[in-house]
Amino acid sequence: MIKILRKLTIPSLVLMVFYLSGCFDSPKEVVMPSWDVELNVPLKKDFIYLGEILDTAKNPNIGLLDSAGVYDSLYFIYVTDLGTQTPVQDSLKIPFDPLAGVDLDLSGPSDGSTISSAIVFNPDPEYHVDTAEFKSGAFLLQVVNDSDIPVNYTIELPGFKSRLTGEKLAATGVASANSTQPIELPLEDYTYAELKVFEGAPLFEPYDFQNAKGFLVIGRVSAEGSVDINFTSQVNSSTITMTRMVGSIARIKLPYASQEFETGFGNDIQNFKDAIDFKQAKLNIRGITIGEMENLQVVMDSLTVTAFDRRNDGSLTNRFPLRFDGAALYKDSLIAGELYIRSFNEVNTNLNDFLLELPDVIRLANKILIAPSTTSPDSLQVVSDQDSIRFDADLTAPLIIRAEDAQYADTSDIDISDDNRSEILKMNSFNLSLEYRNKIGLSVLSSVTFVDENMNTLFMMKTDDGSSVITIPPATVGPEGRPTTAAAGTVTLVLDKPDIEKFAQAKYLITQVAINSYGVGTSSDTYVRIRAKDHLEYRIYGGINYRVESEDGGE
Repeated sequence: MIKILRKLTIPSLVLMVFYLSGCFDSPKEVVMPSWDVELNVPLKKDFIYLGEILDTAKNPNIGLLDSAGVYDSLYFIYVTDLGTQTPVQDSLKIPFDPLAGVDLDLSGPSDGSTISSAIVFNPDPEYHVDTAEFKSGAFLLQVVNDSDIPVNYTIELPGFKSRLTGEKLAATGVASANSTQPIELPLEDYTYAELKVFEGAPLFEPYDFQNAKGFLVIGRVSAEGSVDINFTSQVNSSTITMTRMVGSIARIKLPYASQEFETGFGNDIQNFKDAIDFKQAKLNIRGITIGEMENLQVVMDSLTVTAFDRRNDGSLTNRFPLRFDGAALYKDSLIAGELYIRSFNEVNTNLNDFLLELPDVIRLANKILIAPSTTSPDSLQVVSDQDSIRFDADLTAPLIIRAEDAQYADTSDIDISDDNRSEILKMNSFNLSLEYRNKIGLSVLSSVTFVDENMNTLFMMKTDDGSSVITIPPATVGPEGRPTTAAAGTVTLVLDKPDIEKFAQAKYLITQVAINSYGVGTSSDTYVRIRAKDHLEYRIYGGINYRVESEDGGE
């Protein structure tokens, strides 16, 4: 919107006439040494459509939706797919718990035969792993032989098989008499499939089932001769990271994710926060799981949309949160595989205040948990580290506004050569007329001040009735805020000889603009819909009184 309103101001038209004045050649045939001549200059007749002058490349906060080529939707801010994608990768972890270890007792009398036993080790009761693939982690064993003789041992986890060889995960060796030996069984490149579970059943050879959920661990020991074996194996695990899992998971906290959007709002708007209200501003939030997740609940622990200003050093300041029913964060959940959509407006958020902060940056951030689905808690969950959860925010504020004395200021260079400034000094006066038919529901009140290189005021542009305020009234709008009747009129700007002489010293031009919507402050006060097909029809013409000097000095 900022760039659009600049297009409708007068200063560029004023400077056009000054530039033209430096381009006229003096007549070649003269009858007097010098004289004043009136030049009537038709400059331009055209239409300005908002949709045509909209520069979305320089104004990323402005959006234009073109419906069948009619330019029917213009947006103060139009942000789509401001999104965060949170990966599951490296989050499927069974944590290390030093107290979770169990002892597999393989003690007893032996006459050379094998002693066997089995236990189920579950490092975290919140997990039930039915099948899995592993990225890292290990089982940590400590075999303790308190016998006075060497003991042959095998510690086996039959649910685990190598992806490379198909062999079961096992440790086999000979424990010296009265020794303790640590053993690590890495899980990288292993897969797991739980044996059938018969809760509470006794375990016995050949150990083709297990009596509880967890990892079945089987131990076998033997020694030569008739001896008493005193042998145990302590079983624990390090932190285990899975690449894929089917079963029941604990609540898993995923990495914090955020994305920022540079709005492109300028710093030349003075009081928009107090002068403009929006209507139909909307925030849509969409969520979806990507990958093979099943029977999982995705919990938005704290979704936030936050506005910031950016300092000169690039850091962010002036944090301003979007509030959802008064809270600075939003919490909700979705079921894996289902599309999640929620819409928010100025009723259940502070969207108007948020947008009128005119932030440099808008940040979407999300903290996500995944947990067993509450709708099917007994079903097996499926999750992979290739899965992710994506949330997108669409933030739109169509230009359906109420504006009361919304102001901005702009300073422009006056880039005129010394030769052209000398030619301008030959002018005695000039006038510039703008005939307009305004079919936009906004009025523009503008003042133009010329200043020198030290920003000292030289003069203000005035109309032919002596006013320093240039006014283009708004079109009349109907109940839905659409323009119905164009505002028509003529604005004439005049400059006399003293101001022309001051203009020769001017280095900058300061424009002050105030915007008001149709009927503001009256009984007709309403919201105005600003559309890209709305336009200003205009005709510009000027008159210059010019001092012409004879080329031969009047001879």
